[in-house]
Amino acid sequence: MKKFLKIFIFLEIILFAYIFNTSIYNIYEKNNISSENLKGYVLEETSPEILDKFYTIFTEEYSQNKLELINNTLTSTDKSVYDLYCYPLNKFVQKQPISQSILLQYHELKKEDFLDSVGVFYTDLRADEIKEIASQLSVAISDFENEAIPYSMVLKLNLFNFIILYIVLQIIYCIYTSYSLKKIGIKKSMGFSTVHILKEQITSIIKYFVVICSVLICLLNLYYALTNRFEFSYLATSLLFFTIILAINIICVLITSILIKFVSLEAMIKNKTLNSGINIIVQAVKIVFSVIIAVTIISLLNQGNSFKQSQQDVLDYKYLDGYYTANGFNSSEYDYALANKDILESYSEQTLEMYNHNHSLLCDFSKGSALQTSRPYYEQQLVIANRNYLS
Repeated sequence: MKKFLKIFIFLEIILFAYIFNTSIYNIYEKNNISSENLKGYVLEETSPEILDKFYTIFTEEYSQNKLELINNTLTSTDKSVYDLYCYPLNKFVQKQPISQSILLQYHELKKEDFLDSVGVFYTDLRADEIKEIASQLSVAISDFENEAIPYSMVLKLNLFNFIILYIVLQIIYCIYTSYSLKKIGIKKSMGFSTVHILKEQITSIIKYFVVICSVLICLLNLYYALTNRFEFSYLATSLLFFTIILAINIICVLITSILIKFVSLEAMIKNKTLNSGINIIVQAVKIVFSVIIAVTIISLLNQGNSFKQSQQDVLDYKYLDGYYTANGFNSSEYDYALANKDILESYSEQTLEMYNHNHSLLCDFSKGSALQTSRPYYEQQLVIANRNYLS
């Protein structure tokens, strides 16, 4: 059974490594697209004159610092493409993320790019330097908190699968313990306590888990280092994640102590480790385990696609970050408008004026049948306009 346990722990670690890479760390990367040590800010007024003046001040007086804009790019592929406009470009480490579903494209930030922005930028300027620029512009510059994808989405969309996986873990350890009951009975007859026997089992599992997990993490990080994608955050968060998984495994082993308590020395002498009632329960558990394995495989296949689609829905919203639309299908600009009634009314008036004079209409196709099956690519009659060009 030790070989079975080693194989099981190996497969378990591979499975959870896949879950970690494709969900938890994938979300972490999408929530932290900006370069390291850069903090987000937003200009409270984003007229072309203000944007032009800000860019001029930065490039002339703070040319040794970094400035970055981030735009989401609509593509016809399943990759999440981010255009990073960096000044100066040669000071930025142009790394690609670990997730294969994310692509970063680096560009030199020019004045035209900054004028087309909504005033959200990332920089390594000190707080007092930001205040100095704000005073020169006579415009407030506030901290920018991007709307992050919640990590709870992973649990919410996969709760049933995680419950099934936990049940599978528990049953595996129950089966492993049941096959070891004769050996456990001998140890109990020699005076070993249940606590001592459990300690030996837990130590053995920790040893297998740590060795296999360490080898896998080392290989993954070596691969990422060779492909210029290594991130210390990946190493740290993966170690934390697998520590939690190890703790769950230990809890499962502790629960199996119930079986150890039912080991009867009298039954062991008769070549029976458990009494007949407990033995029937163990056999029933094995049957239930087989059924759960089948259900789990089907569920993982179905809900895996559901999770990817739900995550893509979140990204579809973020794709329009930096754009203004009449129905508010955007992120930072829409949230900013909601918090400022005067600006929201101004947008409504400008949209109405655009419709009356240009016969253009910002349409909402969110309820259309075509968008239920595909990502929201925008047709001719749908207008997406940068706020700077509305007035």
